[in-house]
Amino acid sequence: MTHPIQHPRLTRVNYLHSGQALDALVSTLKGDSGVLPKRTLLSALARARPVPSSLADIVLAYGGDYTEMLDLTRFKTDIDESITVRDYFRSIGCRGFSFEVGRDIEFGWHLRPSINFSLALYTAKDLYYPSRIRRYLPRVAKSHVSKGRLPAVAFALGRYVRRHLFVLVLQSDLVFQGPSCVREHFRGWRKVLFGQIRAHVMPGTRRIYLCRSEDVQRTCHPAYDQPPTVPEQWRSIYEGTAAFFGMRRTRVKRRLNIQCLQEISRRFSTDFYMAEL
Repeated sequence: MTHPIQHPRLTRVNYLHSGQALDALVSTLKGDSGVLPKRTLLSALARARPVPSSLADIVLAYGGDYTEMLDLTRFKTDIDESITVRDYFRSIGCRGFSFEVGRDIEFGWHLRPSINFSLALYTAKDLYYPSRIRRYLPRVAKSHVSKGRLPAVAFALGRYVRRHLFVLVLQSDLVFQGPSCVREHFRGWRKVLFGQIRAHVMPGTRRIYLCRSEDVQRTCHPAYDQPPTVPEQWRSIYEGTAAFFGMRRTRVKRRLNIQCLQEISRRFSTDFYMAEL
């Protein structure tokens, strides 16, 4: 199924969404402003209506679990932006989550000089996540891409060839390794990631190409067990993303080295999925 919508260019999403809390905040917070203790705000909200635990968690965790004060102006801005981005998340069939977009990421392995495109969706301490996710993120020990000791939600690697972008890797260590609550919270990450790739391409880029899962399998590091067949999860990431974004299979005239890692022998392909920009 193709999706014709425009994917907004996002840099920071503090998604204050948990249960019905977002709608309750919109209807309750009106003209207030200033900085006040979080507990004072919760007391004021409780005078208007019962405060569900999901709403209390958003208020108490806002800006970080260890902060006692809350800037109402900034809080209401994030609420308004959450309402807007919720419509986008829903339009792509995604649950939605907080993230920061980062370019030129630091990768855990030495990349080839030809890999001149990278993009990550980062987690951050001052972004909101439900309590179980907040407790889990600092405990993640292995992640190819991280920032401030927190793992990235997902990342992409690729290369520009003339005026075209070839995306060679779409990956989420966090989702692959995480428990079910983490997998559910970040469900739809590949759609969000590829949407931001489209939104952040270099001006003048004409086409985006995406690697096939069969070819990604050939680029695996020898330190890891290479699966005998392409895992269905990989097909969902590459073939599923290509289908969602209306990309078609194509063959380029010159074979392209799709190996991102410097220490591994080159791997070539001429077959990709392609979308015009």
